[in-house]
Amino acid sequence: MRYFSHRWLYCLLLVLFTSKSIAQSTDLHQLVQLAEYIGADYSAAVSEGTIIDAGEYEEMSNFAGILVAQTAALPPEDVATALNKQSITLAQAVENKADLQDIKRLTSGLRSALLAAAPAKVLPAKWLGADIVQPLYKEHCALCHGEQGKGDGAQAKFLTPPPIDFTDKERALNRSIAGLFAAIQEGLDGTAMPSFKQLTLEQQWSLAAYVGSLAFENRNEPPEEQRAVAKALTARDWIMFSPNELATSHSNLDMEVFEQGRADLVDVLNKPQDPLAIARQKLTLVQEAYAQGDNDAAHALAVSAYLDGFELVESTLDNHDTQLRKSIEADLLHLRKQITSMSSTTEIQRSITLINSKLDQIDKLLATSSLSSTTLFTTSAIILLREGIEALLVVLALVMVLIRADRRDIVKYVHMGWGLAVILGIITWIIAQYVITISGASREVMEGVGALLAAIILFYVGFWMHGKANAKAWQQFIEKAIHSNLQQGTLWGIVGLSFIAVYREIFETILFYQALASQITASQYPLLWAGIAAGAVTLALLTWIITRYSIRLPLATFFSITTYLLLFLSFVLMGKAVAALQEAALLIRSPFPVPVEIDWLGIHPTWEGLASQLTIVLLSAWMLLKPSRKPDTSQH
Repeated sequence: MRYFSHRWLYCLLLVLFTSKSIAQSTDLHQLVQLAEYIGADYSAAVSEGTIIDAGEYEEMSNFAGILVAQTAALPPEDVATALNKQSITLAQAVENKADLQDIKRLTSGLRSALLAAAPAKVLPAKWLGADIVQPLYKEHCALCHGEQGKGDGAQAKFLTPPPIDFTDKERALNRSIAGLFAAIQEGLDGTAMPSFKQLTLEQQWSLAAYVGSLAFENRNEPPEEQRAVAKALTARDWIMFSPNELATSHSNLDMEVFEQGRADLVDVLNKPQDPLAIARQKLTLVQEAYAQGDNDAAHALAVSAYLDGFELVESTLDNHDTQLRKSIEADLLHLRKQITSMSSTTEIQRSITLINSKLDQIDKLLATSSLSSTTLFTTSAIILLREGIEALLVVLALVMVLIRADRRDIVKYVHMGWGLAVILGIITWIIAQYVITISGASREVMEGVGALLAAIILFYVGFWMHGKANAKAWQQFIEKAIHSNLQQGTLWGIVGLSFIAVYREIFETILFYQALASQITASQYPLLWAGIAAGAVTLALLTWIITRYSIRLPLATFFSITTYLLLFLSFVLMGKAVAALQEAALLIRSPFPVPVEIDWLGIHPTWEGLASQLTIVLLSAWMLLKPSRKPDTSQH
């Protein structure tokens, strides 16, 4: 007890004399590491209430004292007070040489609370493979930790305390990748472990993942089982929590899942995440942010739970249970409204629990009724047709107008526009996968703005073409167009419209296929590609039919049909533009009392969307029904 009193006197003095500097510089992630270290190494210091290694026990006591001092020095808030109380309880348990299970329970609870209060760690977009990390390990770590990570390097016998044995499975089960990363980045005071800040963050994180895998055997499971492991948890789960903590919080999964996940961790982290796991992760962060009073962050995370997670499985879910899909959409919208109206924390938690229970239903539904060959083929084809038909019609309308104007020399600008869109769309997806993160909200803003611009331009072109429906007016226009050069701005306008029509669809189409691919086995990939091929063939056939027969139409008929087509596309795109901007939370969303929804027409049950489409209808009716004036023969 005397030792306890002296140590607490030291902690009190530390708080009194250095509280200001600690409050300014405290790194909560370092405190996470200390709590984890106590839980992982306590068994080497105390056994059945008896100290078995005085040096280890001294280290545990010092770490507990630092936790008490630094949490006491945090700015006076409810969260800081709770953290300090947990730290004091842990320090008392260490002083009383408590049972190992009690220490693990206390350190795990303190770690979780510290992680919730700490700012999110920036994770690498790509984790380095063993071919790069192993030489890095040998260069910087093997001298102390040994070639195999057993703590038996050439310098190990000269170091006190000795280097960590990364192959010690019992210890590894209690260490998180985040804790290992913190040790690599900051070093460990009182030991020979230096900081490796000279390495890049990507190298530091990848080294942490590598040493964190050494205690676990890679059983080389087939890809299907590895995908099942990857779906079980989010990247944040694998990184922030130890296998023992994960097993406790996911009692429905065997410990083998977590051990195999750690053995294959780099492969797991580099695989595309399951959209439902992303949705759950975002909802957890919503709850944490809202509890801390950060409503703006909570709202943004709630939007992300839908756009970055749930939206990507909607097509697949529609093949099984459309009502469940609509129900979850409504629940996610209701959650955002609750956050905006500042509902109680209990109500937010209740809504999140309800949504998670429905996400669990999806897991069971997809697990017990995997995509049949017919369903997979059909879904794959429909994605391309659904996302590509609007862009195709816009591009074809531009091409056919130029051909009928006998300006085939300008058609290349249309092809330039959609060709650039395809290339840039693929590049954007690659950048989003490996360089930066493009959020679902940013994607929806991009799509919404693109759809809005396209809707306005198409309406204008339809209005202009209606003025050329008169054969005499069209003939006069052709005579001028053939013998003159179109202005440079007009040419780039043609490129721009063709580009916008395709680019707004291409990036999201790739994401939908990526989400679909994450839900199938390797043996089903030929069906996925067959569906894509079928969709492409259908679009090509539609192109041939429109091109072949529109050329033969009389001018008046051609222009009437094209005018109606452009106005129809303007109507559809206007509805989709408003819906996308509402999903990105840039426009308010006022529910329409009648749940009318026809997605392929862009019709959604909101006052804003329906009002914008009604405006297009009224303007089109006014244009088509107003008395004809003198034909417009101006050149555009």
